[in-house]
Formats: sequence, structure tokens, C-alpha cells
Amino acid sequence: MSRLDDTDGSHYGQQQQQPLLCTQCHAPTKFGYRLCWKCYTQQRIDGARREAYERGLAEGRRMAKPAASSTTLDVKHIRRLLQLCHPDRHAGSEASVKATQWLLTLLKDVK
Repeated sequence: MSRLDDTDGSHYGQQQQQPLLCTQCHAPTKFGYRLCWKCYTQQRIDGARREAYERGLAEGRRMAKPAASSTTLDVKHIRRLLQLCHPDRHAGSEASVKATQWLLTLLKDVK
């Protein structure tokens, strides 16, 4: 049979522990925890979102690098593009003239 102190309900000689306050929202927490349940779950969700974002960012960077280096045009492809966009085929339009000039500079650089 245990005796209880009439004032605070604790056993004789024992001090009742004060609940800690959440370090983020200052709400009372369960004994021994520094975050309340709401802040703890929000912190985990934010951490998971940040990790997923960083993983996606790293994956995007990894996938973008080979694509940029593998898009080199060879002489055969440039000549085919010149045939397709030549101003004679497009009634001398300004866009076809600029595209042809750009492809000719590319062709000169590739050769």
C-alpha cells in the first residue's frame, strides 16, 4: 500500500517532474521529449521533403550532363538540316536565312 501526499499526489520523498516545453512552439511535451508530437511530425515531413528534393535535384543533374555532351552534330546531320531549312524551300523567309547561316557556321566549325 503506497502513501500519497495530499498536496500534489506524489509519493513521499519524490518530486513531481515538470513537463518540458517544446523547443519550437513551447507547448508542453511528454516527459523526456524536447518536441511536441505536432512539431516532431512536421520536422520529419520537412526533412523527408528536403531529402526528396535533393535526391531529385542530384538525379536531374546526373541525367542532364550526358545529354548535353551527347548532342554533338556530325557533318551528315548538319547537311541534312541545311537541305531541310534552306531559304529556297521556304521562299526566302528570314527564319530560314538565319537558320541556314547558323548551320553553315556549325558546319565550318565541325569540319
